[in-house]
Amino acid sequence: MFIQVMRKLFPLFIVSLSLFYACEDVQTNTASLQANLDEFFYKAEAAIAEKHQDNSYTITGYGGDQTFVLHIDSPQAGEYPVGGSSPNWATYTDSNGSVYTTIPSGEGAITVTSWDTSFKTLTGKFSLTMVLPGIDTLRVHQGLFFEVPYGFGATPNDTVIPENDGSFLGQVDGTTFTPTSVNGIGTGNNIVVSAVGATYTITLTFPIDVTTGNYQIPSTGITATITDGTNSEVANQGTAVIVEHDTGFNVLKGTFSFQTDSHVVSLGQFDITY
Repeated sequence: MFIQVMRKLFPLFIVSLSLFYACEDVQTNTASLQANLDEFFYKAEAAIAEKHQDNSYTITGYGGDQTFVLHIDSPQAGEYPVGGSSPNWATYTDSNGSVYTTIPSGEGAITVTSWDTSFKTLTGKFSLTMVLPGIDTLRVHQGLFFEVPYGFGATPNDTVIPENDGSFLGQVDGTTFTPTSVNGIGTGNNIVVSAVGATYTITLTFPIDVTTGNYQIPSTGITATITDGTNSEVANQGTAVIVEHDTGFNVLKGTFSFQTDSHVVSLGQFDITY
């Protein structure tokens, strides 16, 4: 009799054990965002989704000094490919301030499996390849976001958001530039992006009504400057790409590179609120 009972229970034990190991690396909790980043498990301390005026959505996970952002361009369940010229994208800012992105060399997809309009939450998954341009590639797998609340200008009550106005990354003469302070300022006529590091300060200026596209540096209303605390040099040539300018929420994102008489600034990225 005992043997017969064990024969019946043994398959159930095997199924339970399989499920345990399948879920060992990825945990799920209410209002969460998490993923395996190469071999590192990332879990946000808080997650929030924000609806933009163009009906796109940004899902952000905050975790100490790391931030994970997913952006999708449509308010419905489905798969959203990233990379290339896709309007969907993702970024991951690590504890050193380095920004991995799917724009434009990454690949993968963000999939919304549940769009709850009654409780205003998003649930889904993502699998991505993200690039730190010219430096590193990050493979993101088993990514999940679960019941993340959304709304206009939503902010999680228990989240400590960094005082910086966003993220900024680049290289100066081949050496990584990691700022300790990033500021975005709208002056009425211009948007000024300023990043202060241990040795250099880099400042970019754009017209207040700048739109997505490619621009020469310098050009009308667009300048770039690097200062070492004593000397300040203005860019004599360069390029800037505006990836997104949300004038409703004062968000500006893009890439840049430029040269001055003494310095080469390359692999620049910024994602700021002004």
